[in-house]
Amino acid sequence: MLLPGEQEFGPWAFGVSEGAFDAREAARPEVAYLDASLGPYRVRTVREGDTIRPLGLGGTKKVYKAMKDRKVPRDVRLRMPVVVDRHGEVAWVPLGELDEGHKVVAAVVVGGGREQAVRLEVLRSAWR
Repeated sequence: MLLPGEQEFGPWAFGVSEGAFDAREAARPEVAYLDASLGPYRVRTVREGDTIRPLGLGGTKKVYKAMKDRKVPRDVRLRMPVVVDRHGEVAWVPLGELDEGHKVVAAVVVGGGREQAVRLEVLRSAWR
């Protein structure tokens, strides 16, 4: 389970925090904001058959295909981490796709404040 602070996953390291959505930060490929209500989130390696609904695509895509389209080397694809929700569904492919169903809608107000988000940042990776 991803807890606030720095989390390591093999040669990868992620910074994890909670808070409000920041659109400028979210535009960086190494940062993702996930809907906190769909957690807890965890990191695991990608599996054959994993799918994601990339933002704006309007459908699903196999995670391996999405990585191949981004020119991720084959040896990295086999060891690539993905962030999954409590049901094991892929929410984010680091440095790549964010799942449509896990995005934070900044305009939604919950309990008198902005929707809470889990902010993830790739601090160290085995690629790029």
